Amino acid sequence: MKIGEYAQLLTVVPKLAVKQVDLFKEINFTGPKENLRISFRYNKDLEQNVTYLIDNTTGKVVKKSPSDAQVDHMIRIKRMMGLYIDKQA
Repeated sequence: MKIGEYAQLLTVVPKLAVKQVDLFKEINFTGPKENLRISFRYNKDLEQNVTYLIDNTTGKVVKKSPSDAQVDHMIRIKRMMGLYIDKQA
């Protein structure tokens, strides 16, 4: 699909999500990659690592993967699966 066709499709198709990403650039981090470090932290509720991209000069988190919303959804799904398994037993 060409970019022009994609842009026309976006004007026709209604947005269904609360925040819809229309441009591929919005997905990836396009800022300068100097003075950044990656930190991995284990989330006990999620039982997996969460990746943080941290700016060394400010100490602030630039990007987090998975995002806070994704972590919340995954934890809720995990708890619902546990409730379903408990009811089935």
